[in-house]
Amino acid sequence: MEISNTKISPNFGVKIKTASVLEATTRKIIYNTGVDGFKEICFAFGKTNFPGHLGYAKQAQPFVKKILDKYPNIAQAAEQINKIIKDNPEITKSELAKQVQPIIDKLGETIDITI
Repeated sequence: MEISNTKISPNFGVKIKTASVLEATTRKIIYNTGVDGFKEICFAFGKTNFPGHLGYAKQAQPFVKKILDKYPNIAQAAEQINKIIKDNPEITKSELAKQVQPIIDKLGETIDITI
């Protein structure tokens, strides 16, 4: 990930909560309430139309694809989370959050993303 410590430009892209990025890439709500993670992705990367029948999850998918293509560590984290969900199909949200927390700790609370 690109990081800048200059006074003019503190970061190169958009800082987003890691949990929101992982929720959007896995299409599974882990920490946020409802579609807040998808909504954060939509508003961070572009002008979002009123969701209407499409919804934020569908509007976030083009951004998610770009994130997964550009950041292999996020793609790997999403695969790990999907494996947890596949291995435990009846996992609760709180149990999933406990298992995902080490992944978030490894990536950091916020991610600086440029797409």
